Amino acid sequence: MVNAATGVQPSFETPNIRPASSRSNFTAQLQQARMAPQTQDAASLSGLSYQRRLEELQKLHENTDYSSMSEKDISLLIHKRFMDAFPNFGAMAGGFYLCAGENSIYTKVLDEYNQHFVEAKAGRKSEYPPASDPEGRKEWKRYTFGYGGLSDDEIMEKLNEKYSGGTLADRCGMIWEMWNLDLWEDGTKGAYYALMQIQNEMVQRTEGQYGHLFRDNPIRVSAMIGVGENTTIGWTQLVQNCFEDRRDNWTYQSETLKQQILQELGDSLNQLLERLKLEQLDFDF
Repeated sequence: MVNAATGVQPSFETPNIRPASSRSNFTAQLQQARMAPQTQDAASLSGLSYQRRLEELQKLHENTDYSSMSEKDISLLIHKRFMDAFPNFGAMAGGFYLCAGENSIYTKVLDEYNQHFVEAKAGRKSEYPPASDPEGRKEWKRYTFGYGGLSDDEIMEKLNEKYSGGTLADRCGMIWEMWNLDLWEDGTKGAYYALMQIQNEMVQRTEGQYGHLFRDNPIRVSAMIGVGENTTIGWTQLVQNCFEDRRDNWTYQSETLKQQILQELGDSLNQLLERLKLEQLDFDF
């Protein structure tokens, strides 16, 4: 998972836009964005290659006058542009594409995102609330993610809608957003375990056909990403698979230690289900 830089936004702590209906519509939107550089609406770029999207975002960035904007609004604008351009941005930031390696296009997208913010801020002193103001930080993050003024339940409703595709990539993106928006309460460990299981699913579901290849082999990597982007799985099934994998495939020093670890794991996973307003599971130890 991409970990947060403390005190600086919009680096991350530890999104789904429709493409333009036609080429002419895309061209008109892009031209409008360039002519009005301070608009909060970025052109829809999701039909282009990743590299082309980055190039067009860079043009928007270079044509934007950030001097009269607050750091908070700069973060909101840049965040919205990247979320609009990359529907799987949340999955990227949540570590879904780690199997592609640190030199992948996915890493480049995240690096460009942070670079845009650094350049837009232009050396100004950060306005991000200090650690002594956790409520201020929460409000800031929710504003810059586009959820300003919404309650926890309202945000959860929007996240469920945004990630309604239900793929492994969607699950990863939603966990990342919940993490950044301080929606966990006591479910942080459960979320971490769920992220680990998403990676496990990508490996296990390609084992049959590609198990003879190392997991950094480009063919295997492409297969894992394809599985993750196209395989739908319910939260409850993901949690169940996570528990069963830890129960059946891990080695423990003693039966007592195994039961202790599984009990803690089950409690954490049920906290995640509770936060998602889903029925808790009675795990079979």
